Amino acid sequence: MIAVPAIKPARAPGTRRRPARLVSLQILRFLAAFLVVLFHLGSGLEETFSLSSNVFFFGADGVDVFFVLSGFIIAYTTDPARGVLHFLKRRIARIVPLYWFLTSGVVLIALIGPNLLQSTEVTPQTLWRSYLFLPYQKENGFTQPILFLGWTLCYEAYFYAIFAVSLIAGRFAPWVACTVVYYIFLVGLLWPEGPALWRFYTDPIILEFLFGMLLHQLYLHWPAMREGSLPIASGLIAAGVAFYALLFDFPDVVGKGVPAALIVAAFLCLTLSGGRIVALLVLLGDASYSLYLSHPYILQLPIRTMGEDVGFIPTAIVTSCFIVVALLVSLVLFFAVERPAQGFLLWLFGDRLARRAELPRLGAALRPPFGQNLRILLDRHAGLAQFGEGYRGEQARQRPDRHRANQC
Repeated sequence: MIAVPAIKPARAPGTRRRPARLVSLQILRFLAAFLVVLFHLGSGLEETFSLSSNVFFFGADGVDVFFVLSGFIIAYTTDPARGVLHFLKRRIARIVPLYWFLTSGVVLIALIGPNLLQSTEVTPQTLWRSYLFLPYQKENGFTQPILFLGWTLCYEAYFYAIFAVSLIAGRFAPWVACTVVYYIFLVGLLWPEGPALWRFYTDPIILEFLFGMLLHQLYLHWPAMREGSLPIASGLIAAGVAFYALLFDFPDVVGKGVPAALIVAAFLCLTLSGGRIVALLVLLGDASYSLYLSHPYILQLPIRTMGEDVGFIPTAIVTSCFIVVALLVSLVLFFAVERPAQGFLLWLFGDRLARRAELPRLGAALRPPFGQNLRILLDRHAGLAQFGEGYRGEQARQRPDRHRANQC
């Protein structure tokens, strides 16, 4: 097994060291994305064959896990000493390139074959709003950008803007951000009616970012969570499942947000050893952003081409097999688009180590023989995963403010 030492970027004076990422959260990112994949598999079949329900209805709740994760990770990784500009540069490099790339792809499809897309209309207004993460109300009633799953990224960009302003408060930034999010929620409760954008940005779902930031505070002050505990993790997962069943008919922020927060807390309590299975899950977690944004269009291929002419069972089987295709495409997007573009942007923004660190993996992933290089790639991730958990255990008893994940 190849153990790869972590790159040690130069630190600005007064900034904190950034230890290895939390492996369990990377795996949870993949699981959350995979839940959404299952949801769209079920919804595509439900719509095409007029089924009574989506058998994978629960998959939509992967989005709630994403939002709680985002709240935690932003509070966990951001060093207020680096300032607002550094924070915004890293957020832009993280979400913009792939989103713009896939949005441009959907625009191209809409221009060439508008009948292939249902409620997507490309106009100058919808175009600039989509690229700037400003959703609009479509004919189907949903408030989304052109890339329909980008509605979640509109919330992410909204949360990033709130957190960026909160960084003015220094180390109290997470608490300020929590307060702002909570008051926006209260305003939405008091004045629920209004334009589509008003209802969108005051939706109670924004509280899930708050849940994640509060989890960060719990993580800092609860040693058992930092050190890892399988019994506690198991209990939190059981509680999350129980709350999900008991609170199913409650408003989504309670019935889905609370169980999502418990699941994230459970994975924070997990300490995972290295190995190729863990490395593969971490790799898929790395590619989860690509998987999340690209998979609906891949799953639609067999549904649109086969559909009722072939029958439900053959279409369901072939579409299920296309999940593997979606996973492979997400890895290609991760190595060929997402990671190089992110590294290049960070390099342009002044991080001179970023491009050197990001680009070599693209060549390593695509160079033949592919099978051999895939094993090397998994060994790299196994080494990084092992390093991450080992470092986490070593640092668990040190000052809480040193626990910051090395992930974007």
